[in-house]
Amino acid sequence: MSSDSVAPHTYARALRAVRYDPGRVDMGRVLAPPYDVLSEEEKLALCRLDRHNVVRIDNADPCQEGGADGYELAAKRLSEWLGEGVLVREPNPSVYVVEHEFRVPATGGIHRRIGLLARLPALPWSESRVRPHERTHKGPKEDRLRLMKATHLQTSPVFVVWDGAPPLGDLICASKAKRSALFRTEFRRDAIALSRVDHSDAVNSILAALEPARWYIADGHHRYETAVAAAAEAGNGNGGGNSGFILTYCCSARDPSLVILPTHRMIAADVELGIPDEGLPVALGETWKSRPAGSLDEAERERERLKVDGYHAFAVITPGALSVWFRRRREGGRPRGQLDITVLHEEVFPACGIPTDAPPGQVEYSHDAEACVRAVREHAVKAAFLTSACSMVDVMAVADARETMPQKSTYFFPKVPTGLAFSPL
Repeated sequence: MSSDSVAPHTYARALRAVRYDPGRVDMGRVLAPPYDVLSEEEKLALCRLDRHNVVRIDNADPCQEGGADGYELAAKRLSEWLGEGVLVREPNPSVYVVEHEFRVPATGGIHRRIGLLARLPALPWSESRVRPHERTHKGPKEDRLRLMKATHLQTSPVFVVWDGAPPLGDLICASKAKRSALFRTEFRRDAIALSRVDHSDAVNSILAALEPARWYIADGHHRYETAVAAAAEAGNGNGGGNSGFILTYCCSARDPSLVILPTHRMIAADVELGIPDEGLPVALGETWKSRPAGSLDEAERERERLKVDGYHAFAVITPGALSVWFRRRREGGRPRGQLDITVLHEEVFPACGIPTDAPPGQVEYSHDAEACVRAVREHAVKAAFLTSACSMVDVMAVADARETMPQKSTYFFPKVPTGLAFSPL
């Protein structure tokens, strides 16, 4: 199939990828979580796991020695792997179907999320159909841009969710006879399968079905803005050339296996908190109430019950108390103001003596409620505030209103592994 036979005018585009040859590597050992969730120790462990692990490219070669430039080493590693045939360049533009089976930590239930690897135009937010819901920071974008310039490669996909397009289940099933299975592997505790669709009629049907879609960033705001900056520098900021597009993993907002975990807040041990022994700070006013809880399970059940009944509610853990704080939701207002996480940051935190935008180090984050309890009981942190997860409806409402959520409001689970495919520039 030639590239000319692929529809050139749809918003989503096919990808002529660079990818691992599964016949040359164990895919379960060369994939890695995204760069921004790995500690330095975890990066080194992945390096030791397999010398072809993607962290040696995507993380500016953390195994470097002697102070060498990690970005140059990443580019050198990429060239070596292409020369060895460990990485190969696809002959034709394709879309890739990713089937990801996983367990949700809280329930243990097995889910199967289906996504596509493709490309979207690298356009500024004001010109893009893609809508953000978080603010970005300068440091991570500088790192990603340096890596992109050194390797001429987009290594890690932006996780994007679509709405307003028909479900792709039927199209994906219809393309099954025209799909090439590339690999199925165990990755950590998950199972991941990748297949390629490169027949032009099947590719065009999938891309055409996505044409009416509205797009939302789930994970990867920094990667998106970095790709836009790189495209502008290359003179391809209007969606032209390979550098004018962004490598994306995309799935439907209606996929029942699109899971968002809550991100609880823990207050550092050296922060002075204005939480009295009897519970609620006076500064919260009379609209707030508090109820003691005898256990974490009881607190979590009460918090969820109150949420269903129309309240903002948080389980609050201090060394001497476990309670649920709550107030009734107010009618109307902007979408951002209706979020529990916004109320926590802008109403509860200031009443406790914590700035709305707490400086780095004052607030820590966890998706594990039991770990929060242990951290408080062991005096590793001063207190913990357990909150509910945002829904995809929340994310879309905030993005549609051109607003942003507080930092680390969403945690789409599981993360999309790095190493499934790369987009050359």
